[in-house]
Amino acid sequence: MTRTLALAAAGVALLPALAGCSFGAGTAIGYIYAVDVHATGEFASLEVCVDDACVASAGGEASEAVQPPEGELPPFALERRSDELWSVTSLRSTPDRLTVRALDTTEAVVAERGYELEWTRTGGSEQCGGPMETPALDFAASAD
Repeated sequence: MTRTLALAAAGVALLPALAGCSFGAGTAIGYIYAVDVHATGEFASLEVCVDDACVASAGGEASEAVQPPEGELPPFALERRSDELWSVTSLRSTPDRLTVRALDTTEAVVAERGYELEWTRTGGSEQCGGPMETPALDFAASAD
């Protein structure tokens, strides 16, 4: 009886390795991908764009992501963490490029810079995915 239980336990322990990355149709594990932006200077709000989707802060506070169609996750969100630290987060992907803009009180662009992002896997595997990170971005802006 003990030998049967030991073999059953070993079989259960090996099951994930034999099954690859997930059981059934897919894995339920999701990762949050974040890019920190150190923004300095004088500006009324910050805007971040990934591809054609842009999100602007409202008066320097956190903002909601562009609203996607019903039932889909937003592409990303922008959140102010402190006076000069902002965080761009996504549940969907690791964008290759990101654009940061500083806006004045009339929403005119006073500074703009594009960044190429280099993501590094910090866990998981190429086959199954996993958490990734990219270096923080420095953005200097000023409103004239």
